[in-house]
Amino acid sequence: MSQSSDLSSREHLWIILDRRIRQRIPPPKNAHELKELLVEEWNQIGSDITEKLIDSVENRLQECLNQGRFSTRY
Repeated sequence: MSQSSDLSSREHLWIILDRRIRQRIPPPKNAHELKELLVEEWNQIGSDITEKLIDSVENRLQECLNQGRFSTRY
């Protein structure tokens, strides 16, 4: 459980970035464009999102403890 992605705020940030990149029209054509879009999207992630992720750590931890080895909603 110590390496569970349910507990990692970084994993959740990557999910947010992935969604944002996949919604881009047109999608990136190459690695250079992908890097530029990732940096652009990263810079647009506001403190409201990061604070929400940090604030949710306690709830995510509790859910992992409650679920044991089973999946969580996170």
